[in-house]
Amino acid sequence: MAANNALLVTDINFDQIKANLQTYLSSQSEFQDYDFESSGMQTIIQLLAYNTYYNSIYTNFASNEMFLDSALIRNNVVSRAKMLGFTPSSARGAKATIFVQVFPPGSPSTVTIPANTQFNTSIDGISYKFLSPTSTVIEKNSSGNYFGDIVVREGEPVQESYTVSSTSPSRYILNNDNSDTDSLVVNVQQSSSNTALRNYTLATDLTAVNGNSFVYFLQEENDGRFEVLFGDGILGRKLTDGNIVKLNYNVTVGALTNGATAFTGPFTLAGNSTYGYRTTSKASGGAGAQSIDSIKFNAPRNYTAQNRAVTANDYKNILINNAPDLQTIAVWGGEQNSPPIYGKVYISVKPIGDTTITPSRKDELTELLKDRNVVTTQPVFVDPEFLYVVPTIDVRYNPALTSKNGDTLLNQVNSTMSKFNSNDLGLFARNFYLSEFIKKVDSIDQSVINVAVTEKMQRRFIPNMTIKQSYTLNFNNPINNPHAGHQYTISSSGFTLDGFTCYFDDDGNGNVRIYRLVDTRRVYVNEKAGKVDYNRGSFTVNTFQPTAFVGDSIKVNATPRDQVIKSIRNQIIQLADASVSITNNQTDAVEVRSRELAATIQVTSSTETGVTTSSTSGSGTSGY
Repeated sequence: MAANNALLVTDINFDQIKANLQTYLSSQSEFQDYDFESSGMQTIIQLLAYNTYYNSIYTNFASNEMFLDSALIRNNVVSRAKMLGFTPSSARGAKATIFVQVFPPGSPSTVTIPANTQFNTSIDGISYKFLSPTSTVIEKNSSGNYFGDIVVREGEPVQESYTVSSTSPSRYILNNDNSDTDSLVVNVQQSSSNTALRNYTLATDLTAVNGNSFVYFLQEENDGRFEVLFGDGILGRKLTDGNIVKLNYNVTVGALTNGATAFTGPFTLAGNSTYGYRTTSKASGGAGAQSIDSIKFNAPRNYTAQNRAVTANDYKNILINNAPDLQTIAVWGGEQNSPPIYGKVYISVKPIGDTTITPSRKDELTELLKDRNVVTTQPVFVDPEFLYVVPTIDVRYNPALTSKNGDTLLNQVNSTMSKFNSNDLGLFARNFYLSEFIKKVDSIDQSVINVAVTEKMQRRFIPNMTIKQSYTLNFNNPINNPHAGHQYTISSSGFTLDGFTCYFDDDGNGNVRIYRLVDTRRVYVNEKAGKVDYNRGSFTVNTFQPTAFVGDSIKVNATPRDQVIKSIRNQIIQLADASVSITNNQTDAVEVRSRELAATIQVTSSTETGVTTSSTSGSGTSGY
């Protein structure tokens, strides 16, 4: 009788499976005298092991694809997200705003620019279409002129038609990759003989849908394409045989046309060959289809928000799901502002590949949130502010441990700063940790024996050179002031005042001073030009009117009190103006020194919209 020995099933490695099979068979009385190393028996055992191994791998893969967290195949991720009521966003075509002025013959009361009026832009020698999604009516103004803005959207227009038949049902699929569902217009024709069209709108609130609602539903199907579904007579109006479904939408190139400003208009506009136009808002908002990682991250959070904006995370999740062109989002209540502003929620966004979104894009996002947020709360979009970290880096290396020279190590340091900017900074809520930065620089080569880094914070502003104004720059991090009278924690780039090149510093007692240099000696022009709040981390200069400044902005530097520089609310931290020296430890000589802006894939702007300004009369804009 065969021995009752259990076969181990916990080992899934091929060699372990083969060994377990051989152990099991050798324990059976029928096979006690067999030579399992012979080619015949070994082939059979390997075949069984391979079969078991393949099945275990397949079972593991299949099990992983059953859950949103572990699924890797897009169709499976989308299917699991669908169970949470989440529809991934499609590719989006960029939008631009164009100001037009028409000179029609006669004196009509209005001029109508029809839908699908085409403008073109060229990028790298390739032409892309921008179409007006709807008609625009321009009224004659009191001066008898006709002008206004039209919004155009990038994409190649496509129409697909389906005839409804209960005996041979069709699926209403957008049969193109990169279909822009935001441009989708769904019309249903009564029949081939009755050409009357009924427009159907996307159902976004099921509580407002009944059996007679002319709505459609949207879901992503296989291979990233989208399917349009209609109601069953209970949720949404049911289609009848003979209806013709017409789907009009754009096929887009996504983010490729973002930033376009130069457009070529049609030969005639609204039938008029005499017209003028200019771009008032560059192309923005273009994006690719939502990624698998983004779907997995946002689907459960969208389910939690239930398509309403109450908490800060609700606002963030709604924007992430509906605006794939946004790279990073910060949301906070007005009560966190200084001074507090109640009844408002502040939202700051940074688009992919740019620093700010256009005013028209802000209007679109505000409209998106209007029906989802609390009635008593007003969403307000503000631009990001950039807080720059200016590092001074001294790298000491032992040339006996490497074949590299100082120039090569310098290039590696610059590359490390670039990666640090893009991977560790560049988004909201990403702080600068000095120890982490030193670790990254220290790891560039085994020959590096010491890395010394000091850093300053930097804000930038462009002053008004026609009138005197006061400016407040918020670092939102404590400024170093170990004791009263500790001077020069504030420094700046140069600017011209009364014919002299001048600079900012501080006296250590909270006063901003303006000085000029005479043979390297500081001669103070104004010893009470403003205030420094060391604890809050703010710099204010009063009644300031330079006649020129060095570079594209005035840069104000402040030494931080702490080694952690925090990103607060709408601040984005970036490395800039780095000074790097490479020192040979054997000779104690500085082999190479460089002072330059650290390379970064993030676009930064020297014009800071978050700078609080006020004129001498006291009027101005409030800060955040």
